[in-house]
Amino acid sequence: MKTLIALAALLILCGCNQSPSVPAKESAYEAKHRLMEEAESKMLQELTNTVTGFKFLVSHYVSSTNANPSEWTGNATAEFVNTVGGVERTNLPFIFSQITFEGTNHMICLLDRKKLFEESLNRASK
Repeated sequence: MKTLIALAALLILCGCNQSPSVPAKESAYEAKHRLMEEAESKMLQELTNTVTGFKFLVSHYVSSTNANPSEWTGNATAEFVNTVGGVERTNLPFIFSQITFEGTNHMICLLDRKKLFEESLNRASK
């Protein structure tokens, strides 16, 4: 019995009797700003995972003019070390999408392989 009382007292003292706090609702501006930060972060993460021999980020941007974040696009220019040790530059397009996790929207980013394929077809047809 003493153990049960001691355990109950410990739970009360550590705050286990309180319900979890609910985060405050964010405004539309705060949500867009957070999604922009997530989009940029995810794009840079995808860039470093995609470019073998990544050396340096020259420039990058996320185009967020569309009200729908799933329609946002991005572009990055990066330097990388090629297979013979030289340094080259590449321009990579990115696309974004939203996922909802625990009631909050988050961004994911992928290399736009469709656009890269279309560009390679255009170069080959010239």
